[in-house]
Amino acid sequence: GSPASHAHPTMATAAVVANGDIICEASAGTSDKSTVFVTASISKTFLAALALQCVERGELELDEDINLHLPSSARIRNPFFPQLPITPKQLLQHRASLVDDESALQYGSPWRWPAGSSHAIGLEEYITRLDSNTLWSDRAGPGDEVYHYSNAGFTLLGLVIQEAAGVPLGELGRDRLFHPLGMLSTGYFLTELEQLESVEFAQPQGQPEPGQYEVAEFPAAQVRSTVQDLCKWLLLLTAPRADPDHCVLSRTSIAEMLPASFERSLAWWGMDALYGERIPGVYSHGGFMQGVRTHIYLWPATAEDSWGAGCVVLLNGEADYSHVVAEMKLVLSASSRVARERRTVMNATESVVTCVGLGDDIVEHSLMTL
Repeated sequence: GSPASHAHPTMATAAVVANGDIICEASAGTSDKSTVFVTASISKTFLAALALQCVERGELELDEDINLHLPSSARIRNPFFPQLPITPKQLLQHRASLVDDESALQYGSPWRWPAGSSHAIGLEEYITRLDSNTLWSDRAGPGDEVYHYSNAGFTLLGLVIQEAAGVPLGELGRDRLFHPLGMLSTGYFLTELEQLESVEFAQPQGQPEPGQYEVAEFPAAQVRSTVQDLCKWLLLLTAPRADPDHCVLSRTSIAEMLPASFERSLAWWGMDALYGERIPGVYSHGGFMQGVRTHIYLWPATAEDSWGAGCVVLLNGEADYSHVVAEMKLVLSASSRVARERRTVMNATESVVTCVGLGDDIVEHSLMTL
């Protein structure tokens, strides 16, 4: 097959899911529904699923001390509250008293490197970063501390899950989650996805260092995927509540990840997060890294026999995408009407493409409406 290619122009792609189907897709630039983008922090939603899978298999408990699964050389406690254990649930809810910032993802950080570099850092080495007192709250301990969004926490959780399952996290994601859902162009590592035939990668734009890059906080921020694959993720999560358990994740686990109260979710942004919509009825998660902007929205099913809805937008640049989201919501409002006029969905989708066309960098766009 043809080798993988890394496209340089600014690209964007968006899709809307409702009633158990992809009701529209739109792309701008040279991208299409099969172009692979960095999803950035949308990655955290997959880690929640992997954690819940471990719970279903008896490999992990959400309320147990994570040190039960870490090697003795890598035991983790908040140095200001050493008597308090840290649990997987606290990490999933950003309440483990870690107070790190985004600096490890930035250009020039020792925890980031050009893709393919021999400098790559594994999870065990990254965890030594948590020896620094500056990454921990001295005001309140795990479980008592207020919500503080933490990439370090999700990276630590990635190691916990890997140790609990006895399988490297990249393999775990592929074999337990991505491939069973048919997400064949999704994975944690670029080298793995580059083995796919004729795949195009959207290269992050507008950053100090050109080219693809990788980060030590990969469980929190490095899953690469396509809009087509992310729709499969949304279709699992928007299925009617009365549907039978899926082989990937039980309905009970999905309900634990996405509580009906829209608070204390696992990974997703609900009403009590610092980001997102923060209104009843919708979960979301954004991704913000240098040269990358992404967002996924999820309106879970509200009845036993009805479907929810969702939408996703992926950009390999740093443009504002709020207008794209507004247009996708128009698509959803159109699709919910009994008539569901195809023309309305088409017009709104064309508007998405127009909005996604991020200026002079966009020389062509394609549109597909299903």
